[in-house]
Amino acid sequence: MIQAGDKGKARPALGRAIRERVEHDLEQALKRRPTEEATLAGVVRSLSPFNARVRGAARDTLTVLAKRRSFDRPLYHALLRTMGDLSDSAACMILQGALNQVATVGYSPLAAACGCANPAVVAELTKAAGRERAHAAFAAELALACHTAPRPAHLVHLAPMIKEAHRITFCYEFLPALMRRREVPAAVGPALRVLRAAERHLGRWLALAEIEVRAGEYASLDEAKSRLESASASGRGSWQLMVWALEYAKNPARDPSLPRVSVDAISRLAERAGRESHFAFRLASAREKAVEQVLGQLLTTPMRTAASIRAAMHLGRDLGRVQVRDTLSIVCDDQVLDEDLRGLAVAALYDAGDCEGALGRAEELESSRSLKTAAWAALVRFNVRERAFSGCSSPVVTESRYRWIQCGWLE
Repeated sequence: MIQAGDKGKARPALGRAIRERVEHDLEQALKRRPTEEATLAGVVRSLSPFNARVRGAARDTLTVLAKRRSFDRPLYHALLRTMGDLSDSAACMILQGALNQVATVGYSPLAAACGCANPAVVAELTKAAGRERAHAAFAAELALACHTAPRPAHLVHLAPMIKEAHRITFCYEFLPALMRRREVPAAVGPALRVLRAAERHLGRWLALAEIEVRAGEYASLDEAKSRLESASASGRGSWQLMVWALEYAKNPARDPSLPRVSVDAISRLAERAGRESHFAFRLASAREKAVEQVLGQLLTTPMRTAASIRAAMHLGRDLGRVQVRDTLSIVCDDQVLDEDLRGLAVAALYDAGDCEGALGRAEELESSRSLKTAAWAALVRFNVRERAFSGCSSPVVTESRYRWIQCGWLE
């Protein structure tokens, strides 16, 4: 194994087994549309940053899909976003072509362009911001603001023209690409505030509000505090959590300050937030002790759901409950556990702090018949090697990877 600080050593590799399997699955996907194409798309999206050959296979597959105009396939959209996130220069021509067909392709090229600063792509974005319908032009203008000075007046002009159906799709398919960026373009807050004012869904309201706050606009935080003061007894818990989320977006380094919130309040907010992550997991990632009781109630016996596995992981990783490692070890060896959950359980065990136990199980699971499990196992093995190489390691189970691999979501 590579030791930290060793000179002349190559950086750790992702692993031959998963690389060859992904390459083969992508090749087969061009011949016949797989039944679990969304899973394959999510796996490729998660693994591409760590392996040049996976990226090459993804690029080649995207080229063929673009030539065939297979714009209805999840694989096309996921690969286009992947190449944009990685600023892949060889895929810029494909992205340019997709930006010319936004009306047909949808938000994917606009979301991909948020991470691609290629001058030709930026030029195409400028054209899209002026020629497309209001919802697409609005997204193009936001993507353009990631690379050039924003034009807040144009954004504010476009925002009221966006219909509700387009606003919903915008929140689910474009906004996450903007939220993943370390820095949000300044001066986009007023335009997002226009969209938020028309939004009745609490999860989408919060997503728009968080972008506003990160852009330096705090009107949404003031509104949330005002609603908290005037809320009924049953609604106070939800608005406490909304204020917490916006305060955290404003300053993630602040000390935990969440008051004790009822389990029902967190559950209601999770239900109203739709495809947002279960709010308990967001609180746990921020190491908020107030959520410990809620996570404890998610630990079903036997533990055979993704939610219970994630709850155990957060208790061990973020809240210092070392004893949950034993529980996760038992789950990993449960012969009745769904094969699609086995890899997630091993990744959770690694993140909870049992590196050796997770590594031994991951080595056995890289040949699993479940692509989800094989991908999680490969990521665990890669992180172990990376930690040995550099002396540091990042979590395996992130929100984005969970959505892409385990849920098969586009974002």
